[in-house]
Amino acid sequence: MAGKLMTLLSDLKEAEALAFVDKALGEGADPEGLLADAKEGM
Repeated sequence: MAGKLMTLLSDLKEAEALAFVDKALGEGADPEGLLADAKEGM
């Protein structure tokens, strides 16, 4: 899961990245982990 968010952000796919984060949070993903992945993608 982590690699996908980093890829979406590095490819500047904002809408897809937001949808991915929304879905991941809905499935109980760790918000701090998602933030760390986002930092890597940027």
